[in-house]
Amino acid sequence: MHLKAYAIDGALLRTGSANLSPSGLKQQDNDLIILRDPVAAAKFEVRFAEIYSAAEPMRVEEGKESAAPHSFVPAAPPDPACPIKGNVNRKGERIYHEPGGRDYESVVMKNCDHDICANGKRWFCSAAEAEAAGWRRAQH
Repeated sequence: MHLKAYAIDGALLRTGSANLSPSGLKQQDNDLIILRDPVAAAKFEVRFAEIYSAAEPMRVEEGKESAAPHSFVPAAPPDPACPIKGNVNRKGERIYHEPGGRDYESVVMKNCDHDICANGKRWFCSAAEAEAAGWRRAQH
């Protein structure tokens, strides 16, 4: 998220183009807008929560010594016998990925409650189960 805005006490909304850094705040000409509007602040907080909850963790390459303090740890399937990942692409297509497939590792399963995860993702035990639920196999 590259956001330069925040709400304070549900009453004030600050936004603008400045990076929140010493040079961005002191040396550059940037705009700054401050609204004392509880309705605008509340709408911002709702939208921020939507964006934040849909975010995917940043992946850190294995073997990198400079791993971020909050390195991504992949979620394990709720049942080891059910390793197939299902995700919904930008077109709304439901696609399943089998272990070893081209995009299997890039599909991040998070905020899971048993086999159902955030953003419409879910775990399957077999390709037949995924297809019976209306999902298609990933193209290789």
